[in-house]
Amino acid sequence: MNAIDVIKMLGEMGLKFRSSCELDSAILYFINMIKDERIILISEDGEPYAVIAYSMTDDPDTFLKKETWDYLQHDPIGNIVYVEKIVSKSWNRELRNILEHVVSAKYPQMEYGMWHKWAKWGDRKVISKRRLINV
Repeated sequence: MNAIDVIKMLGEMGLKFRSSCELDSAILYFINMIKDERIILISEDGEPYAVIAYSMTDDPDTFLKKETWDYLQHDPIGNIVYVEKIVSKSWNRELRNILEHVVSAKYPQMEYGMWHKWAKWGDRKVISKRRLINV
Protein backbone atom coordinates (compact mmCIF):
# COMPACT_ATOMS: atom_id res chain seq x y z
CA MET A 1 0.00 0.00 0.00
CA ASN A 2 1.28 3.49 -0.82
CA ALA A 3 0.32 7.01 0.26
CA ILE A 4 -2.10 7.50 -2.66
CA ASP A 5 -3.94 4.30 -1.70
CA VAL A 6 -4.25 5.56 1.88
CA ILE A 7 -5.51 8.98 0.71
CA LYS A 8 -8.04 7.20 -1.51
CA MET A 9 -9.28 5.15 1.47
CA LEU A 10 -9.62 8.33 3.52
CA GLY A 11 -11.67 9.90 0.74
CA GLU A 12 -13.92 6.85 0.54
CA MET A 13 -14.59 7.25 4.25
CA GLY A 14 -15.47 10.93 3.83
CA LEU A 15 -12.30 12.89 4.60
CA LYS A 16 -12.10 16.12 2.60
CA PHE A 17 -9.02 18.25 1.98
CA ARG A 18 -9.33 22.02 1.99
CA SER A 19 -6.71 22.70 -0.69
CA SER A 20 -4.20 21.05 -2.97
CA CYS A 21 -1.44 22.27 -0.60
CA GLU A 22 -3.08 20.37 2.24
CA LEU A 23 -3.35 17.29 0.02
CA ASP A 24 0.34 17.54 -0.90
CA SER A 25 1.26 17.75 2.80
CA ALA A 26 -0.97 14.78 3.60
CA ILE A 27 0.64 12.66 0.86
CA LEU A 28 4.12 13.47 2.18
CA TYR A 29 2.96 12.70 5.73
CA PHE A 30 1.62 9.29 4.71
CA ILE A 31 4.73 8.48 2.65
CA ASN A 32 6.81 8.93 5.80
CA MET A 33 4.35 7.15 8.11
CA ILE A 34 4.14 4.15 5.76
CA LYS A 35 7.93 4.01 5.55
CA ASP A 36 8.06 3.95 9.39
CA GLU A 37 5.27 1.31 9.51
CA ARG A 38 3.11 3.55 11.71
CA ILE A 39 -0.15 3.11 9.79
CA ILE A 40 -2.87 0.60 10.57
CA LEU A 41 -5.38 -0.11 7.79
CA ILE A 42 -8.54 -2.00 8.66
CA SER A 43 -11.03 -3.32 6.14
CA GLU A 44 -14.35 -5.00 6.67
CA ASP A 45 -15.90 -7.16 3.93
CA GLY A 46 -13.33 -5.76 1.49
CA GLU A 47 -14.32 -2.15 2.22
CA PRO A 48 -12.13 0.41 4.00
CA TYR A 49 -13.18 0.68 7.64
CA ALA A 50 -10.40 2.59 9.42
CA VAL A 51 -7.04 4.26 8.87
CA ILE A 52 -5.00 4.91 12.00
CA ALA A 53 -1.69 6.77 12.15
CA TYR A 54 0.19 6.56 15.43
CA SER A 55 3.50 7.33 17.13
CA MET A 56 5.28 5.97 20.17
CA THR A 57 6.42 8.62 22.63
CA ASP A 58 7.00 9.59 26.22
CA ASP A 59 6.00 13.20 25.45
CA PRO A 60 2.56 13.24 23.76
CA ASP A 61 2.31 17.05 23.86
CA THR A 62 4.92 17.18 21.08
CA PHE A 63 2.45 15.48 18.75
CA LEU A 64 -0.53 17.49 19.96
CA LYS A 65 1.18 20.82 19.27
CA LYS A 66 2.37 20.03 15.73
CA GLU A 67 0.54 21.11 12.58
CA THR A 68 -1.98 18.62 11.21
CA TRP A 69 0.15 17.10 8.45
CA ASP A 70 3.63 17.65 9.90
CA TYR A 71 5.60 14.44 10.17
CA LEU A 72 7.66 13.93 13.34
CA GLN A 73 10.01 11.11 14.23
CA HIS A 74 8.72 8.99 17.07
CA ASP A 75 10.48 7.28 19.96
CA PRO A 76 10.20 3.52 19.35
CA ILE A 77 11.08 2.85 23.00
CA GLY A 78 8.38 5.21 24.32
CA ASN A 79 5.62 3.73 26.46
CA ILE A 80 2.69 5.81 25.13
CA VAL A 81 1.05 5.21 21.78
CA TYR A 82 -0.23 8.57 20.57
CA VAL A 83 -2.95 8.24 17.94
CA GLU A 84 -2.16 11.06 15.53
CA LYS A 85 -4.93 10.45 13.01
CA ILE A 86 -7.91 8.19 12.88
CA VAL A 87 -10.49 8.15 10.14
CA SER A 88 -13.04 5.46 10.77
CA LYS A 89 -16.63 4.49 10.10
CA SER A 90 -16.99 4.10 13.88
CA TRP A 91 -14.91 4.17 17.03
CA ASN A 92 -15.77 1.40 19.41
CA ARG A 93 -14.20 -1.05 21.83
CA GLU A 94 -13.50 -3.60 19.09
CA LEU A 95 -11.55 -1.07 17.03
CA ARG A 96 -9.66 0.13 20.11
CA ASN A 97 -8.78 -3.49 20.93
CA ILE A 98 -7.45 -4.00 17.39
CA LEU A 99 -5.31 -0.90 17.78
CA GLU A 100 -4.01 -2.11 21.16
CA HIS A 101 -3.26 -5.59 19.82
CA VAL A 102 -1.41 -4.39 16.71
CA VAL A 103 0.66 -1.76 18.53
CA SER A 104 1.49 -3.91 21.57
CA ALA A 105 2.68 -6.74 19.31
CA LYS A 106 5.21 -4.36 17.77
CA TYR A 107 5.92 -2.27 20.89
CA PRO A 108 5.45 -4.54 23.93
CA GLN A 109 6.52 -1.76 26.32
CA MET A 110 3.35 0.21 25.51
CA GLU A 111 1.44 1.09 28.67
CA TYR A 112 -1.03 3.76 27.55
CA GLY A 113 -2.89 4.91 24.48
CA MET A 114 -3.62 8.59 24.09
CA TRP A 115 -5.42 10.81 21.62
CA HIS A 116 -7.10 14.17 21.66
CA LYS A 117 -10.80 14.43 21.04
CA TRP A 118 -11.77 17.58 19.21
CA ALA A 119 -14.58 19.78 20.49
CA LYS A 120 -15.73 23.31 19.67
CA TRP A 121 -14.82 24.42 23.20
CA GLY A 122 -11.36 22.81 23.06
CA ASP A 123 -9.65 19.48 22.70
CA ARG A 124 -9.64 17.06 25.55
CA LYS A 125 -7.07 14.40 26.23
CA VAL A 126 -8.30 10.80 26.24
CA ILE A 127 -6.09 8.22 27.94
CA SER A 128 -6.61 4.49 27.75
CA LYS A 129 -4.56 2.18 29.96
CA ARG A 130 -3.38 -1.03 28.37
CA ARG A 131 -5.37 -3.93 29.75
CA LEU A 132 -3.26 -6.85 28.58
CA ILE A 133 0.19 -5.99 29.98
CA ASN A 134 2.59 -8.95 29.80
CA VAL A 135 0.08 -11.26 28.18
